[in-house]
Amino acid sequence: MVHDPRLTPATELAAKNQMHFPNESQEYRRARNALLAEEIDLRRNIERVAELRRALPLGGRIPEDYTFQGPNGQVHFSQLFGDKDTLVKRTVAR
Repeated sequence: MVHDPRLTPATELAAKNQMHFPNESQEYRRARNALLAEEIDLRRNIERVAELRRALPLGGRIPEDYTFQGPNGQVHFSQLFGDKDTLVKRTVAR
């Protein structure tokens, strides 16, 4: 849960939700609002973690200029990314 006094509490935001389903029970509405509050907190936590990630200091330097074998011959690590000095690795789950 994100504790930021500037933000409206997630439970309060969820309670203001005006979108209701026809003939929904009070039990359903309570459960749906609780879920909505959790979703709001989740989005806030995702942003908080992203801020922490962006604030990380630069990582370690690569100890040597590794050589790789490509389809057109050998290439050094320093040549792989042109003038860019930062590598971002993204893993996509299947």
